[in-house]
Amino acid sequence: MDLKRLLQPRRIAVLGGVWADTVTEQALALGFDGDLWRVHPKRGDYQSLSDLPEAPDAVFLGVNAAASPDLVAEARSIGAGGVVAFASGFSELGSELGLSRQAALSKAAGDMPVMGPNCYGMINFLDRAALFPDQVRRESPERGVAVITQSGTVALNVMYADRSLPLGYLLATGNAADVTLADLIRATAADPRTTAIGLYIESIPDLPAFTQAVQDAGKPVVVFKAGRSVAAQRTTQSHTGALGGQDRYFDAYFERLGVARVDNLAQFMETLKVFHGWGRMRGNQICAAAPSGGDVAMAADVLDTLPLELPPLPKALEAPLVELLGDTIALANPLDFQTQTWHDPEVLEKVFATLLRAPVDAVVLQLDFPSPEEFDASSFMGPIRAFFKAAQASNTPAAVLSSMPENLPRTVRQEAWEAGVVPLQGMAEGYAALGFASRQPQEAPSTLKPQTQRAKPLNEWEGKAVLHKAGIPIPKSTLCKASDVCLLTKTEFPVVAKACDATLIHKSDLGGVKLNIQDLGALKEAAKDLSRLSADILIEDMVQDSLVELILGVDQDPQFGPVVLIGAGGVFAEILEDSAVLLPPFSREMARNSLLSLKTAPLLKGYRGAAQADIEALVDVMMAVQSLAPGLSALDINPLIVRETGAVALDCYMTLLEPET
Repeated sequence: MDLKRLLQPRRIAVLGGVWADTVTEQALALGFDGDLWRVHPKRGDYQSLSDLPEAPDAVFLGVNAAASPDLVAEARSIGAGGVVAFASGFSELGSELGLSRQAALSKAAGDMPVMGPNCYGMINFLDRAALFPDQVRRESPERGVAVITQSGTVALNVMYADRSLPLGYLLATGNAADVTLADLIRATAADPRTTAIGLYIESIPDLPAFTQAVQDAGKPVVVFKAGRSVAAQRTTQSHTGALGGQDRYFDAYFERLGVARVDNLAQFMETLKVFHGWGRMRGNQICAAAPSGGDVAMAADVLDTLPLELPPLPKALEAPLVELLGDTIALANPLDFQTQTWHDPEVLEKVFATLLRAPVDAVVLQLDFPSPEEFDASSFMGPIRAFFKAAQASNTPAAVLSSMPENLPRTVRQEAWEAGVVPLQGMAEGYAALGFASRQPQEAPSTLKPQTQRAKPLNEWEGKAVLHKAGIPIPKSTLCKASDVCLLTKTEFPVVAKACDATLIHKSDLGGVKLNIQDLGALKEAAKDLSRLSADILIEDMVQDSLVELILGVDQDPQFGPVVLIGAGGVFAEILEDSAVLLPPFSREMARNSLLSLKTAPLLKGYRGAAQADIEALVDVMMAVQSLAPGLSALDINPLIVRETGAVALDCYMTLLEPET
C-alpha cells in the first residue's frame, strides 16, 4: 500500500465543521506551505470535493459516521491520495450498525488508503503537514522518530510531554479498517528521515504482518503495549498453561524481534531518544560518572536491576584520571569525580575525554540542574559543556542524565542534541532506556495461528509413548489392570503406581499416585486403592537420583500458536513465578539461555557443592518437545527429572490436536 501522498501531502482538503476548522488552523500554524482547501457547503472555499481544482493528496473527513462512506467514495472518484476518517460510530461500538458502517466505508475506499475511522489524525512534522483536530507542536526537525498510536489521547500526551524528543511523524490508527499498523510501520520506516519507530498498541490483530513489517523496517522499534494487568487469561487444565498467558508471550515475542517493550510513556520517550541519537546500542556495557557519591550510589542500585553491565575502569585509564582528579578519588564505575574540578572546565573536559576512551557502549554523565526560573544555573554550564566538547570529539555514544525528569532544562537538552549527546530525564527511566536499547534481534518466532482442531486427551501411558518416540527418556514401565498386579512377580522394587486414565489430569491431587512401593504386597494394596480412580494401573521404576525437578510443556495459544514453557517443577513454578517462555522456532542456545534465566538455575549448575545437572540432556528434551509442539493442544511433563547424567520424564499429561471431522 502506497501511503506517500497521504503522509507527505502537498495538497490537503479539509471537510467538516468546528473540528475541521481546527485542522485548518493548526496546519497553517505548523507552517504548511502547500495547497490547503476548506470544503463546506456554507463556510468553505469549495462546496464539495468535486469542485476542487486538483485531486488532493490527503483529505481530512470531519463529518459524522453516516455521511462518511459516501464522501470517501467521492474522494476516491476524484483521485485523492488518501483520507483521514475522523468520525466515531463504527466497529468500536461492537454493534451491527457500527460494523455495517465500517464495511460500507471500506468498500467505498477501494484501493484508496483510509486512516481510521474513529481516527484522531496525523502530523508530519518533517514536512509541516497536519491533519489533526487539536493543538500541534510548532516544531519541524530535519529528522525524527515516528510515533504510531492506537489512541488519540496518547498521541496528545506524547506531543505535550516536555522531553525534547524530536518527532518526525505522529499518527493515530483509529479502527484501522484499511490502513493497518503494519502499513504505517512500513511507510514511516521507508522515509530516510525517520530514525526510530514508537508504537502505542492495545492489540495486534495480524501478528505475521506485524512481524514482517518490523523486520522489513530496518529501524529500531519501541512498543508500549497496554493491558498487562488485564491481559486475558484462558481457563486451562494444565500446569504449563497456567504458567503462560498472552502478556508473557508478547514479552517473549518482542524480545525475539529485538523490539523494546517498555512499561510506561516515560520509558517510551526516553528509549526513543536513545534510538534517535545512536540507533540500537552495540552492547550493554556502560560507564557512568557523577559529581556526587549520592548520585553514584543511587545509580548503582538502579543499574543492578537492569540488563546493563558496569565493567571496571581499564588499567590504562587509571593513571590519567589520578593525574587529573588527584589520589583522593576512588576509581570505580560508576565514578564519583567529586567537585574539586567543578570550576575548571578544561580539566573536566580531559576527565570526560578519558572516560570516553573506555571500551564501553555508552558513557553517561549524571547531572541535575537547578530550575532556571528560580535559581542561577550558570555554574552548571561549565561542567556540562566540557562533557559536550569531549563527546563531540569521541565516537563513543554519550548521554547526560538527570536523576529527576524536571531537573534537565530545555535549553540544556537542546545543547545536548546539538552536541550529539542524548539528554535523558529521570534516573529510572533513563537507565531503563539504555537497557531496552541494548537488546538485539534474534530469529523471529513463527507466530502461526493453529488450525481449528479438537483436542484428544491421552492417558499417561499413551502420552509417554509419544514422548518416547520423540526421543524423550521415560521410566521403565508396565500397564496392567488392578486385578493383574499379582502376576507381576518379576518386578524390581521400589516402584511407583499410578491410576492411568485420560480423564485424570492432576492425579496426585486425587491420591492417584503411590510412591516408593517396596514389595509386591504393598503394590497389591496400592493397586486396590487406585482402582477406585481407574481400571488401568501404570507401574514404573522409582527414580531416586534426581538433582533437579522441572516442569516442561506446551500451551497452544490462539494468536501465537504452540508455546513452550520451562520452569521449576511441581507447583513451585507458580508459587515462585519461576518459568520461561520459548516461542518456536528456537535454537539450542535459546533453550539453554532460558534455563539459565530461571531462579532455580543455580541448582542446575551445582549449588553449594552439589553435582551439576546434565543441562545438555535437558536441552535435548526441550528440542524434542519443540518438534512435538505443533501437534499438541497441551502438554505437561511434570516433573521432568534432571540427573547428573541424563533427564527423564516422570509424569505426563498430553492432549493431541485432531482435525475436525
